[in-house]
Amino acid sequence: MEHQDIAKNAMPPPQSPKITVGRAEFNMQQSQVKDTYRQLLTGDPLTKKQRLLEGSDISSNIILETAATNHEDATVHSNPVAIWKSCSSQVVNELEIASQEWLSSWCQLNEEENAAMNHIQDLFKTSQEINIGFRQQSEFSLRRQARLRREYLYRKSIEDRHATMQQRKEKIKESLREGKEIPTTLQSKALKLMADGDWDDPGPQLAVELGGEAAGGSTNVDDEYRWAGIDDPKVVVTTSRDPSSKLKQFAKEIKILFPNSQRINRGNYESKQLIDACRANEVTDFVVLHETRGNPDGLVISHLPNGPTAYFTLADVVMRHDIPNIGTMSEQYPHLIFHNFKSKLGTRTLNILKYLFPVPKDDSQRIVSFTNWDDWILFRQHTFKKVDGGKDYDLKEIGPRFSMKLFRIIMGTIEQARAADTEFVLRPYMNTARKRRLLSDDDPW
Repeated sequence: MEHQDIAKNAMPPPQSPKITVGRAEFNMQQSQVKDTYRQLLTGDPLTKKQRLLEGSDISSNIILETAATNHEDATVHSNPVAIWKSCSSQVVNELEIASQEWLSSWCQLNEEENAAMNHIQDLFKTSQEINIGFRQQSEFSLRRQARLRREYLYRKSIEDRHATMQQRKEKIKESLREGKEIPTTLQSKALKLMADGDWDDPGPQLAVELGGEAAGGSTNVDDEYRWAGIDDPKVVVTTSRDPSSKLKQFAKEIKILFPNSQRINRGNYESKQLIDACRANEVTDFVVLHETRGNPDGLVISHLPNGPTAYFTLADVVMRHDIPNIGTMSEQYPHLIFHNFKSKLGTRTLNILKYLFPVPKDDSQRIVSFTNWDDWILFRQHTFKKVDGGKDYDLKEIGPRFSMKLFRIIMGTIEQARAADTEFVLRPYMNTARKRRLLSDDDPW
C-alpha cells in the first residue's frame, strides 16, 4: 500500500516546455505586422526603398513569431521547422499579402524614381535653355542701349557744333552792322563764316527761340520726349536705402500723385541695377526720394533711356498722412498749371515736370499746380466742383504740398552722374547769386 501511495504521489516525468499565447497577444502581433508594413510604405519616394530594405529583417522576425501562434494554446518549439509546420493558414495568407505588397511597392518606387530623375533632367535642360535665352536677350539689350546712347550723343554733338557756328556768325553780323571791329578770335574765319551765312535759313533757329520744340525747332529735347503726348508715361518711384517710416509714407503719396506709376522698395540694389531694370521694362521716368533724419528733403527725376536728370531740394513738406480726416485722394489724370516759367531754364524745368503726367480728360476735376516764386517751385494739388449752377467753382486742397528748388540738371541718367555733361548747376555762393533769377525774371504776382 505504501508503495502504491508513493507511486500515486510521484511527480510526472518532465516534458517539453509549453508557451501558451492568448488571442489578445495573437491579434496584437498581427496588427504589429500590418503597422510595420504601413510605416514602410509611407513617406517620400526617395526614402521608401531604403526603409523597406532596413525593415525587411524586422518584419520577417515579427512574422516568424506570429506564425507560431495559430491558436490560443499554440506551442512554440525551439525548432524553426516545427514553427513553420504549426503556423495557421491565416498567418500564411498574411505573409503572402505582405510580401506581395512589398514587391508591388518596390516596383512602384522604381517607377517613381525613374520618373523623378527624368523630370529633373527635363527641368535642367529647360533651365539651361532659359539661361541661354536670357543671356542672349540681355546681350542684345545692352548692345541696343549702347547704340542708342551713341546715336543720341552724336546728334547732340552735331547740334552743339551748329549752335556754336551760329553764334559766331551772329557776332560777325552784329560787328558789321554796328561798324565795330570783328573779334580777334573770329578774324581768321570771318570770310568763310560770312560765305556760309548767306545760305542760312533763320526759321528753325527763330522757332527754337520763340517757342522751343513746340514751335517746330529741332533740338535734342525732341529726341528725349519724342513720344510725349502719344504714349502715357510710365513712372517708377523709389527711396534711398534704409528709408524711415515717414519717407515710405511720402513715397506712397508721390506714387498716387503720378498716374501710371509704381512704387518699389529700394533694398540693397544699386542705381545702375534699378535703371537697367526700368529700361528693360520701358519705364519713362525714374523718381528717387531722399531724406534727412526722417524729413523728406530731396527729389531726383531721371528721364529714360538717355536723360536728362533733374535734382531738386524739398522744403516745407506737408503730407496727407499728417492731416486728420482728409479722406481719399482722386486718381484722375490731372490738369496741369505752370506759372512763371519764362526763361530757357524755366522751360526746360517745365518740360521735365510736365512729361511726368499723361494727357488728362476734359472732364477731370483734379488740378496740379507748379508756381515759380523766386526760383522756388510751390507744389499744390486741388480738386474742384461746380457750384451755383456752374457759375462758380469750389476748390479743395487735397495735398500733399511742398516747395522745390532746382539745383542741378545733367545730360544723362542717374547712374551716369559722374560722367554725364552738366547742363545746369546752382551756384548760390557767387557775388551775384542773390540778384539772379534763373527760372524767370518776373515776379509771380
